[in-house]
Parts: sequence; structure tokens; C-alpha cells
Amino acid sequence: MSRPNFYARQQRQRLMTSCEPVVDTITTAIRGAAKLTKPEVAFMMGPLRAAHKALREGVATDLEWCHLAHAMNVAMAIERRGVVRGIKDHIHSAEVALAAIQDRASATGTWKPTALHWYELDDIASAVDLHEFQLSQLSRSEFNAAVIHATNEVRSTGGRVVRVDWAGRFTGRKAA
Repeated sequence: MSRPNFYARQQRQRLMTSCEPVVDTITTAIRGAAKLTKPEVAFMMGPLRAAHKALREGVATDLEWCHLAHAMNVAMAIERRGVVRGIKDHIHSAEVALAAIQDRASATGTWKPTALHWYELDDIASAVDLHEFQLSQLSRSEFNAAVIHATNEVRSTGGRVVRVDWAGRFTGRKAA
């Protein structure tokens, strides 16, 4: 009576698994390995640039502040995930500036646009530019994972998550 080969199944599985790199662009895109294109990055940066401009001019709403705060949360999530590294201090200084702006603007209980200090302007402008660089280096799946990570982190700390469409308009639906 012959004994069955214990490793036969593993050997068959190894032979059936292809180790060749995928060169089919459709398969690569489906797997999420395709980098974000320049028009996609520009489309995502549009509402951020508009929010930064409104904040800089002293006419920003709390929704525009939320756009910038969420972008900094995503930028920090990208930094933590190790995709684009080395800009943590810039992002942190922008987060500190945004927190100070929120404290001043919400001091009366409702949002009132406030003037910015020069160092806050500088910190936020550099962080927005660096976030655009981050986005240009990411794949679609890395970006989606960073957004999910940042959103879940805000939810876990009791923060408010506001759902907006890609053009930056409030949808009125409650975030899931």
C-alpha cells in the first residue's frame, strides 16, 4: 500500500500559480495598481484649492474648512502607510494651524470666518502643495485605502464626517 505524497497538493498549487508579472493594462488597472492620472489629481485638488483660497481671503465656510482638514487627515494617513514619507512635520503644522483657525472661527458657537496669521497661511499652503505631490505618487488602491483609514480614524475619535461629492458640493446624505 503506497502512502500519498503529503506535499503533492502544495506542489500542484505552486505549479498552477503564475509568477509572471502582469503586463495587461486592464488587469493592472482592475487590481488598483494604476497611478492616479494628472486630470484625476487636478480634479481632486480643485475643491481643496478653492477652499484654501476662501480660507486665505477670510471668507471660508465650515465646509471648506472640513475639506482642508480632511485632506490633511488623508495626507497623514498616506504618510503613516509609508507610501510617500518625509512630510509628516509639514502636515502636522497645517493640522495645528487648522485647529487654531477652527477655535477662533467657532469661538461664538457658530462658524464665523476669521483672518489668518501669516504662518498659518504658509503652513496650509505648503501642506496643500505637498498633498498634491502625494496624490501624484499614489495608485488608486493606495488612495482609497488612505481615505478609508482617515475617515475611520475621524469616526473612531468621535469626529464629524461630512459626505460631499467630488466637486465639493454637500450631498445632504449622512455619511455611512
